[in-house]
Amino acid sequence: QWNSMAQAETPGPQMAQLDDACLELLSRLSPPPNTSEVAEQLRRSVEQAVNGTGLLVQQATIFGSIGCGLASGSGWDVDVCVQIDHAHPEDLNAARQLPGTSLKKTVERHTLNRAGGGLRKTGWVVDPVLSARVPVLKCESPEGVQVDVVVNHTEGIHNTELLRSLVQTDCRFQQLALLIKHWVDWPAMRPRLRLRMFECCVMQASRRGIRNPSDGYFSSYCLTLMVIHYLQQRPHALLPVIGADLQEPPNTEATIGELLAGFFELHANPSTKKRVVSLVTDKFVHKKRKGWEWARSRYCVEDPLLPEIDTAATVQHEQAKMIDQEFQRAWDIMGSFLFQQHRQSGEEMESNAGGGQLADSTLDQLLSQYEPQDYCCLLYTSPSPRDS
Repeated sequence: QWNSMAQAETPGPQMAQLDDACLELLSRLSPPPNTSEVAEQLRRSVEQAVNGTGLLVQQATIFGSIGCGLASGSGWDVDVCVQIDHAHPEDLNAARQLPGTSLKKTVERHTLNRAGGGLRKTGWVVDPVLSARVPVLKCESPEGVQVDVVVNHTEGIHNTELLRSLVQTDCRFQQLALLIKHWVDWPAMRPRLRLRMFECCVMQASRRGIRNPSDGYFSSYCLTLMVIHYLQQRPHALLPVIGADLQEPPNTEATIGELLAGFFELHANPSTKKRVVSLVTDKFVHKKRKGWEWARSRYCVEDPLLPEIDTAATVQHEQAKMIDQEFQRAWDIMGSFLFQQHRQSGEEMESNAGGGQLADSTLDQLLSQYEPQDYCCLLYTSPSPRDS
């Protein structure tokens, strides 16, 4: 186990401020009330457009963040899986004429190209990404909504069902996952004179972003699995190991601020990367056991439904350094806020708690200390109330 925030002597007023900041931010991250209706309209549009190309759609299913309840209002999109029983004869013949390639993959690519043509005729902007592990059409609807379309990718549907069941198990999983996604995705913004502590952390970390698999970073699914693993491995786990029940009642007193700080504390510890993030066991799984020991400098995150797949395999060496830096940065900010002011007088702490904001001078100093190169080689040191 790690030095969990759940066991630390965290000053009450600071943690209360962090909880308030997280809850206030979450209230702004909720997607619009009509999100489900809009997603369903887009799903039908995709189905109709693909049917119009001569392909017979067996089923078109919404999956991903919209389907499992992890969409946020800060930038949601719609994922649609089109299931087709039989490929178009022309696509099948063209695929057979390409020796040395996977027939299934080639047919999928031809099918996506055909589907993209149908969507373009109805006013959609379509950008095929056919070289990905799962070929996809990156689309934008006439209304300006981003839509990803895949063919026969039923794994995504099963993943969505799994995540939806965990969202229903404990609402704090949904809250923490939304905050972590916001941390990596929030676009750069102009610094304001006074910001809540968590928003300062988010603003700094998101200036480069660490969630973009095509650029060598995490996928959204990979980050979500890391959140689940953290909630499974905490003392008094909040989520069960996949395929099992919780061994003891979850810690109902763990607040969202405590969980967020604990997540960053865990991943600021370099030893975390020595093992595989696995959701199907409560034991530590070393990389050697999985045959992934070559990936020493980055995380390995096992897909719970396809355990032979490492969902963090998209992370490249240089990007792994950046990810380490951002986790360390986030924990340094939170650890400093939660612990280094613990010697303040009761009146000072009460004043800070009432305002819910850092003093301008402290905030300026905190932000000006950040130099990216300074964090690449930092050793893990957990801030403590006893530090001088």
